Amino acid sequence: GVADGVPLLPADIARDEWVTLLGREYEDFARRVAAAEDTALDPYAAQSEEEFFAVASEAFFVAPTLLQTQHPDLYALFRRFYRQDPVAELPG
Repeated sequence: GVADGVPLLPADIARDEWVTLLGREYEDFARRVAAAEDTALDPYAAQSEEEFFAVASEAFFVAPTLLQTQHPDLYALFRRFYRQDPVAELPG
């Protein structure tokens, strides 16, 4: 199909859910970056929703605890999207 910025989603994630949550998380993140607040994600992610998705995806795998702490809804969505839970796999 036509590229619209939404990845191929598993059956348990509705397109509207994805678009709404990612949009809300991006807007909140961009606001925080504009206010010079500390964030778990690289401020570069505020450039666009696509960059936000890419940077947040990287954080999901390399800094999952930070992502889960600052973006719990996004972390939960990514758990379903990627079918993984990196926080649960961290050494105890």
